[in-house]
Amino acid sequence: MILRRIIEHVRTQNWLAVGIDFLIVVLGVFIGLQVQEWSNYRADRALENEYYERLRVEIADLQRTRATVLTGRHFLTSVMAEAAEKVYSGDPAELTAIECFALTGAPVSNPTDQVGAISELMTSGRLTLITDVEVARAIESYLLVSARARDSQSAIASEKVDPATIFPDLIQFQGSIVPIIERGGITESVQSEEVLRSFVSCDLEGMRDNNQYKNVLFKMVNNRAFHRGDNQRVDAALEALRVAVDAQLDGGRSR
Repeated sequence: MILRRIIEHVRTQNWLAVGIDFLIVVLGVFIGLQVQEWSNYRADRALENEYYERLRVEIADLQRTRATVLTGRHFLTSVMAEAAEKVYSGDPAELTAIECFALTGAPVSNPTDQVGAISELMTSGRLTLITDVEVARAIESYLLVSARARDSQSAIASEKVDPATIFPDLIQFQGSIVPIIERGGITESVQSEEVLRSFVSCDLEGMRDNNQYKNVLFKMVNNRAFHRGDNQRVDAALEALRVAVDAQLDGGRSR
């Protein structure tokens, strides 16, 4: 219709009408592009809000998962440090069953730090959908801290030592770990002395007299401390992200 009008106006050399026709076309295209841009913006914001909702749920789930895993590990790290002090200082007190268990140096790894929504945003190239400055900064910080913790864990794993294998005369396993697992693993309140002593025994005096063992123990204690510190920083960054997401969803922070 409009093309036919333009041709007719050109034939009659009605240049004013031709100019008006072109203006109508240009304005139509401009308005159409603006409508499409507005529509895309609305779609992006709706998707962004969906990701905020997912982040809230997934962060809460991850925090519960990590707490379940790390509570016992952090407890054992503290117990190992106390037991090491008895080995190094010559403290006349005997090792408790839980201290002996801690000295077995059971290997540990970092619990998962993956947030599904963040992984999806990164792999799909949609991380720029997050326009809230505080949430974006918190995600960036969390990714950085998590990466550093994984690198640290890789270094620790490369130095893994098994004291019970290296020093079988000092640490002896003598039972099944099944009763310990059935009781819920190692926590401050779950294990009895009887259960733990039926599983492993330690020669404290032999440990004190063995410099090689004490060197290995020093490395184990340090690695455990690094493991705890790394994961505490990850948990702190995850909590900061949770706070930022909650502020966006509950406070309706403008973007």
